[in-house]
Amino acid sequence: MKIDEKDKELLSVLQENCKLSLREISQLIKMRETTTFARIKRLEKAGVIKEYRAILNPKAVGKNVLAFVLIKYDPSFGFSQREVAEKIAKLPEIQEVHIIAGDWDMIAKVREKDVESLGKVVLDKIREIEGVKETVSLIVFESVKETTFISL
Repeated sequence: MKIDEKDKELLSVLQENCKLSLREISQLIKMRETTTFARIKRLEKAGVIKEYRAILNPKAVGKNVLAFVLIKYDPSFGFSQREVAEKIAKLPEIQEVHIIAGDWDMIAKVREKDVESLGKVVLDKIREIEGVKETVSLIVFESVKETTFISL
């Protein structure tokens, strides 16, 4: 699908605040409401707009610890690396799982209320998954930038 400059402008506005009314969005991008609506529907149908959601403040909901867990894969259990990553992804504490290149095979983003809870996730859940060989936890002291915004 070809994305033109107006689509990029529209997508940027939606990424900033998807709660704006159609009228407000149309005014910001200087386009008629019917045209704006049609573009949004086209972008949704094409899968460019994946979903709409609220982004929570983790600390406001008691998730004070952010960590990245590096994971080494062990193929001797008979599962593919992708299958192991999918098992990790099913854990509710896991926000993201990525299969990566380098010395480690996967990285998972985890949020928990405290270090003790994080330890339980790593020791009792991630490390217990067949196909996980080794982990290293990287606890975040401070986040300088964290966004879902994709620059167009």
